[in-house]
Amino acid sequence: MVTPIVALDGLLNRAQVNNALQELAELTGHCETLGPFFFPNGFSGTGTTVGRTIFATSATAVSFATGTNPRVDRAGRVIGARLTADGNRTAGTLTLRVRISGTGTDFDAGSVVLNGTNLAGSSTLLAFSSGLAFADGDTIGCEIVGAGFTPTTLNIRANLLVKYEAF
Repeated sequence: MVTPIVALDGLLNRAQVNNALQELAELTGHCETLGPFFFPNGFSGTGTTVGRTIFATSATAVSFATGTNPRVDRAGRVIGARLTADGNRTAGTLTLRVRISGTGTDFDAGSVVLNGTNLAGSSTLLAFSSGLAFADGDTIGCEIVGAGFTPTTLNIRANLLVKYEAF
């Protein structure tokens, strides 16, 4: 089967195809990954820890930002989340929550979780209509909520997938 893009590519030059795809993305909304958000070792195994981003402090060094989350310039929804650790969980649970303008909210009923089944990673992807809505100008981040989680010496990282509403 020949895809429409391949068929178009034979009739139009690459710039025309790319322009058409860009216009389509603007009409239907586009996706963007936010993060990674870091939870360095020493996080709370019982309680809430807010994810942090990093920024360059020089040409060769980085530092953790405190309380800074990306601000979106268009309304949309968080439709995906991924939580990973650099080792295995040994006890308890660690649940990822999305923070929209500072307010933590369960994502997909708490399905992104490190537990007895998902020892070092967990992710979920939702349909647009099921995602967590955000408005133009909101900040988007995440937090982890521990319930007897060990070890707290793991380095935890999260990424979020957002899809913006069409123009």
